[in-house]
Amino acid sequence: PSVDEARPGRVAGRFPRFDENLRGVKRQDAPGGKASGRSDAEECRMPYASSRGFRIAYETWGEGPPVLLQHGLLSGRTAWRENGIAPALAREFTVVTVDALGHGGSDKPSDPRAYGRDARADDLAAVLDALGLERAHLVGYSMGGWIATGFAARHPGRLLSLAIGGWDPVRGRTAAAPA
Repeated sequence: PSVDEARPGRVAGRFPRFDENLRGVKRQDAPGGKASGRSDAEECRMPYASSRGFRIAYETWGEGPPVLLQHGLLSGRTAWRENGIAPALAREFTVVTVDALGHGGSDKPSDPRAYGRDARADDLAAVLDALGLERAHLVGYSMGGWIATGFAARHPGRLLSLAIGGWDPVRGRTAAAPA
């Protein structure tokens, strides 16, 4: 079947560049991950890591050094695919995209204390643990940059490198405050 037939409810041709970029990229199905042999444009189950009693959804693709991608507020792990970033990286890296707590397929607890930076940083460590990965490159955008700074502070030995976009790692939220 075509990509659109394989994804019920999908709008035909919505992401044609994305679909083309993913041809031949293998997606991993489960923690510890054995490649499924299906292209990423086909459906397969979403694995979860357990952190603090919550389920943290993630997906993996490709083979090579691990790179963990953390999205921004009101986004999700699929944004990295839809914008072509995950497919491009998956040609040379094992790409791990994560739904932050409260987003996408991850649990959505009502207690605001569950959403602190340190706790969210530990959620990323739980994903690495679920995959059996000691270290990874970490890319965080916006809220994901905020989470990534917490990961760097709490788990510095687990970083191969750190890239932050859309967040001021020095001044944080105060960078947006009026002078």
